[in-house]
Amino acid sequence: MLSLAMKRNEFISSSKEETSKIATLFSKSLKGGELIFAHGKLGAGKTTFFQSVAKSLGVNEIVNSPSFNLLKIYETDYTFLHADYYRLEGIDDSLKDIGLEDYLGDEKAIIYVEWPEFATSSLKSYHPRIDIYFEYLEDDKRRIIIEDERS
Repeated sequence: MLSLAMKRNEFISSSKEETSKIATLFSKSLKGGELIFAHGKLGAGKTTFFQSVAKSLGVNEIVNSPSFNLLKIYETDYTFLHADYYRLEGIDDSLKDIGLEDYLGDEKAIIYVEWPEFATSSLKSYHPRIDIYFEYLEDDKRRIIIEDERS
């Protein structure tokens, strides 16, 4: 359900560097307690975007996709939870619980979910959240749309 307070921003990125700049700009809006859903095809820039968000907010370790272990946690002033539900398509909700729900609303946590369409029903129904859509345009060019339900 759309909120009247929803903010929508659209960007065009022509490179990984530009995507990183957009992510760094976006990270300045984060205060803790956010749930972020990253939508897009394989290779669309979801992980690259998170790498820049995490780096700009103090994560010094290597940040890569959690595709095979489903969840990676990084500690700074915040607890960053980076989840990837790609491999859980078609799996029953009871088997998808990887502990993210425990952090919902936690002001010291930022949750970033790739492939949210395969997440648990309870996670998908949580609001307010931020949805980021990554769309291929051509070659390295991407459209990045950020829809933010926070007031």
